[in-house]
Amino acid sequence: DQPVSDSSIEQSAMPENRGVARAVGEIDVNSWDSFANAMKDTSISKINLTASFANTRTAGEGDPNNLATTQITRDIEINGNGFRIDFQGTSIWLGETGTARPTFHMHDIVLAQRYAGGYSEDIVGSRLVGGYTGKWNYRFGNVTTEASVQRLARAAYAQVTVYGTMDLNTRAENFYTGSFIMEPGTNYKGNVNYYDFSVVWYNLAARAGDTGQSREFTVGADSKVRMSQTQTSGVSYPAVYQYYQAMTIGENAVFNVAMPGNAVRFDAPNSSFTAKKGSIVNLTSKRDSGAVVSYNTTNSTFKTEPGAYFYTIGKSNTALINISSGSNNSLDIQQPAQYDIRNLATSASSYAVGINYATNKMSITDSDIDLWKMGVDVAGPSSLTYAKVGSLTASGAPNSQVVASTDADLKANFKTNLFRRIAGMNQLPEVEFTEVTDADLTVKARVKIGMVPDNNGADETGHVNYVPVYASVGQATVTITDPANGLSYANLPTDANGYVRYTVPGFYQAGTKLTATAIRGPYESEELAETTVIDKTPPTPAEVTSRISPFTTVFTGINGEPGATLYYTLNGTTVPGSTVVKEDGTWEIPAPETKLVLGNVLQFILTDTEGNANPLVDTVFHDATFKAATKVTVADGELAFLSAPTKLSFGEELKVSAKEQTYPLENLEGQLKVQDTRAVKGSWTLTAKVDKVLTSGTGHTLPNAIRHSLGGNTTVLSDVSTKIYQHTNTDEAPFSVSDTWTPEGDGLSLTVPAGAAHSESYEGTILWTLQNTPDGE
Repeated sequence: DQPVSDSSIEQSAMPENRGVARAVGEIDVNSWDSFANAMKDTSISKINLTASFANTRTAGEGDPNNLATTQITRDIEINGNGFRIDFQGTSIWLGETGTARPTFHMHDIVLAQRYAGGYSEDIVGSRLVGGYTGKWNYRFGNVTTEASVQRLARAAYAQVTVYGTMDLNTRAENFYTGSFIMEPGTNYKGNVNYYDFSVVWYNLAARAGDTGQSREFTVGADSKVRMSQTQTSGVSYPAVYQYYQAMTIGENAVFNVAMPGNAVRFDAPNSSFTAKKGSIVNLTSKRDSGAVVSYNTTNSTFKTEPGAYFYTIGKSNTALINISSGSNNSLDIQQPAQYDIRNLATSASSYAVGINYATNKMSITDSDIDLWKMGVDVAGPSSLTYAKVGSLTASGAPNSQVVASTDADLKANFKTNLFRRIAGMNQLPEVEFTEVTDADLTVKARVKIGMVPDNNGADETGHVNYVPVYASVGQATVTITDPANGLSYANLPTDANGYVRYTVPGFYQAGTKLTATAIRGPYESEELAETTVIDKTPPTPAEVTSRISPFTTVFTGINGEPGATLYYTLNGTTVPGSTVVKEDGTWEIPAPETKLVLGNVLQFILTDTEGNANPLVDTVFHDATFKAATKVTVADGELAFLSAPTKLSFGEELKVSAKEQTYPLENLEGQLKVQDTRAVKGSWTLTAKVDKVLTSGTGHTLPNAIRHSLGGNTTVLSDVSTKIYQHTNTDEAPFSVSDTWTPEGDGLSLTVPAGAAHSESYEGTILWTLQNTPDGE
């Protein structure tokens, strides 16, 4: 039940067998008995529900159909205030009113019922008594029926008006009626869930003087209508059936019909269906045989006025719009906003439109006409296309069909039995870019010429899924402009699937903007299509500068993309942690805590700020090949000089002596430094030789002047390599041989024989050699 309102709380103490009066002729009720008594009280013209309730009377407590046997003959309004009544096996009987034309008005209410035959054939009605039933006006607004209700109203000959939100799910028809009017802005959902019946049945042709004498079915402007059947017992009846005279879908209204059988059928002579400007009509049939729009009489017209949208979808071994019975029947599509008649079946007679008699005809004026031949996929491009055709008419059976058109080629190629889909987009073309990346040399775009319902059409809930229609081969041309580079690619023709393309000599830079316009016959894009070239290219693979050995503690590199994130994997497993490349392109990242071993494989992966990462292997993406992230295999370390002295000095001013003099090393620029990063350390030997003897500017020399002392032993350095030091490192740390030199002890010295030196500057060169010397050598 709905929660009670404030007014219902105030009346909560009212007796259950009677209501509480408000204004004159108005009463509040909160129980079945008070409701039934109010309905029978001729002084009451308006009943307000203040609670939800059900008919709970059973045999022995009184007549369970006490309301159903009472004729109501006055104006009556029932305001449900959003509450619910369960009528069970009873209903309201509208009786003879004499010369009066009373109105039954029910609104803002939820209705339930239990079908038990007899009095439960409807919620309200005149019991099909032909003599007076057409004297009533019925008005319903914001009514919901639960699936148990047989019908809302049997209003033969009478006029029914609805408004607001009508959600009617009934076992049989929603209504019998003489005429039916939806006020502007109505939201109507009508479904039949049990019997193979129509949604609205004009079961009798209303007569002059009846309230329903107009025999109209009118959908007010801006309304939304969904009509369907979820019953599965048959396919016999259309949504609106039999004696209606004119079905009119108002301006900007939506009329969606999904029926097992016909969606619209003409059964009464001189009947019509008219879709007004801006209205959207979706007609769908769910069966495999029979028409969606069927003509079973004479002088009947299905017409869409200028600016209407009309879609007919079905899967039938006969024509979807079948003008093959009766005479003087017509299909008239006038200057449509868009239309699509689409037969999904593939039999030889599965036409879009069928005509069999000379006086029956179809016509299309001021519209595109796209044609899909029999046997062609209706979801693919059209077989023939004609833009903005002034007129096309066809009448008579195919073997003698008379075709006229303002387009000579269309006239020569058209007969109704040649095509299973006929459509006209009548829309401005739109360009849809396929994603363009900085890895594309080919740019693609597609021309959309309209949106139409998919092959399911309207479903039983009234939902329609619209899908794009694309240009066929040569149907449109596109001009794409690259404003930043001042380039333009003009008049690119569409292929069979609506695509255009061109090739550029080099990859676009990410961020480049492209614009496009399309022309299709007399139609030209109203707005520029735009796309921006997307960055999909990962950074250039990392450049590792550090030598990677088992003892490396920090990995370093250069030329990285500034701002990119770098991480690495060890033998395919990601090592926790990452670093960001600096503005100058350098980076460093700690080695893993677990010591590296020979043969380990490290892969350094850069990811830019757009999320593009180096692939693990060389990868082709579109037109580019992205190189794999840099791999480095952990190798054995090396024995190497880290540095050597660039200048040795034994004094800037030495006295020339008449006797032999020895001078210690006074100044050293740069160290004689060795590092051993090998996994297994070994002895190494350092040798030296005079590569260039000490020589003055005038050519005087001092041979055998440079000497090396170690442990009290002094060796003359000559042009032959002489071992001056042997060592075995214990760790990765650099070892500086020059740090072992002292002024008066180990190291280099200069010895000048008596009278050998001149007052000049002398220069020479020492060549140092580092050798791996296995133990014992």
